[in-house]
Amino acid sequence: MHAVISPHDRMYSLLLPTTPRLQVTEYLIADDACEVVLEVITAFDTNVPILRVAYEALGNLGNDAAAAGKLVELGAVKSSSTAIQNFDYEKDLV
Repeated sequence: MHAVISPHDRMYSLLLPTTPRLQVTEYLIADDACEVVLEVITAFDTNVPILRVAYEALGNLGNDAAAAGKLVELGAVKSSSTAIQNFDYEKDLV
């Protein structure tokens, strides 16, 4: 009888045959995703559609404790407060 391998395990075995399993956010943090998202927010601070996507990304990253800590260190809270003040009329953004 053969062992059943889930698609999830198969994906990891193909992508990471010699390394332990890591959460996606660990890769994103290692590749400076937090910094990049905050750079996008700074560069497009008046573009509401881009800010919506960027803040959605921050929210997803912030679900990971390590990423949340890094975001706080990088000033994401201040950035978010500024956006809320500047775009309080944009209910999708706030």
